[in-house]
Amino acid sequence: MGHRGGERVPKKTFFNLPQEKRERIIKSALNIFSSKPYHTISVNQLIKAARIPKGSFYQYFKDKKDLFRYLIQLIYADKVKRLRKVLNDSYNLFDVLRIMTREAIEFAKENPTYTAIANRLMTDPELKKEIIADFLPDGNGFMEELVLRSYESGELKTELEPEVLARIIMSIFQVMGDYIYEKSGNLSAKKSEELFIHVINLLEHGLKGCEEND
Repeated sequence: MGHRGGERVPKKTFFNLPQEKRERIIKSALNIFSSKPYHTISVNQLIKAARIPKGSFYQYFKDKKDLFRYLIQLIYADKVKRLRKVLNDSYNLFDVLRIMTREAIEFAKENPTYTAIANRLMTDPELKKEIIADFLPDGNGFMEELVLRSYESGELKTELEPEVLARIIMSIFQVMGDYIYEKSGNLSAKKSEELFIHVINLLEHGLKGCEEND
């Protein structure tokens, strides 16, 4: 899962490194990007923490943004791996969405460094827009799988195309994610989960039809 429009994150030379060195570079970058605002971090800080020469850094990554993008890619892959287990274990779309919500919140709690980096990204609208755009197609595709399966099982009764409904659900989740972040100082993990579940319940009742839920 590289950068859309060109596989450039990271360069091939990075993957030729011994695993221990790759892991050291990743771990040090995670620590720095989770502890400081993105725009205050320099390549010099990154190479010092990773104990590599500046010339080597540019053999592995085009620039600081490429390294940051790679970290987001790794976080995304870890999260999707966890969430895909839900797809294999459940057959009801809305049950899956509820479980995904709980799993995502648990994932955030269990991985504070990942969460800190995600929060740093949320504070930078331009960077967020650019980085998130790389992952939207995968996210939409994942949701389309869930929606299509629900169409085929007869669970959903709507004339909306699966792709359209998947994008609507993804958009709702993104807006809710932004809202949760904005209110993060006042919302507990439990309250955040309750808000997501409430929205999912509203979505379920609307799509299944009120007559089925009376």
